[in-house]
Amino acid sequence: MREGIVAALDHAAYVCVCDDVGVLSFVNDKFLMASGYMREEIIGKPSPTVDLQSHGSSFFAEVGKTISEGRLWRGEICHKSKAGFPFWVETTIVPSSGDALLTGKCIWIGFDVTERKGTEQYLADSQIFSKALMQSAPTGLFLTTAGGACTYVNEKWIEFTGFKSSQAMNQGWRKSIHPEDAVSVLAGWDRFLSGAAPFQCQFRYRRADGKETLVLASAVTLVGSSGKVSGYLRTE
Repeated sequence: MREGIVAALDHAAYVCVCDDVGVLSFVNDKFLMASGYMREEIIGKPSPTVDLQSHGSSFFAEVGKTISEGRLWRGEICHKSKAGFPFWVETTIVPSSGDALLTGKCIWIGFDVTERKGTEQYLADSQIFSKALMQSAPTGLFLTTAGGACTYVNEKWIEFTGFKSSQAMNQGWRKSIHPEDAVSVLAGWDRFLSGAAPFQCQFRYRRADGKETLVLASAVTLVGSSGKVSGYLRTE
């Protein structure tokens, strides 16, 4: 049974053994394939694949401290192959115990998460890009949760209303509507949230300084990857 578990792990994961300063004494074939190194190029040396530039010195100091205290460490480490290509590894480092052959050694087990990290970076970049577009839009933009609570307004909306972004959050934005228009506008908005009717209407915002801005507003439903409503976007 034990041999079967070891064989399965060796097939599925990167497995290395190193001492307390990172000098390698064993690497499995899967790690060699990912790194592009020959076994003789890295055994007896600190791993040349660890991308020091992707992690600060404090990161490795914390890893070393955890291991020296005999505690297990888990985290993500960026490596670079011999050809210079990065690959991310979700890593567990286990200090050895109870095995004379591994005295003073650490067992390093990792799973490749490069694709997931790439997706995370793509999503982060997309969010930055989307936010920049929304902020620079020539129209007022207003974003809510599925329940209708405001979570975001852009600079143009702030200009229309004179509100600070924090004042618009949740249901605070309702106070920005001209008192003479508020009843009909808010009733139409609530009907839209309930799915009873689309939202498109003309109304006025009134700033604290008395300036009024007439807008033509419409809203669309945002649907998430699950197929459920994730929120609403209103343009003005």
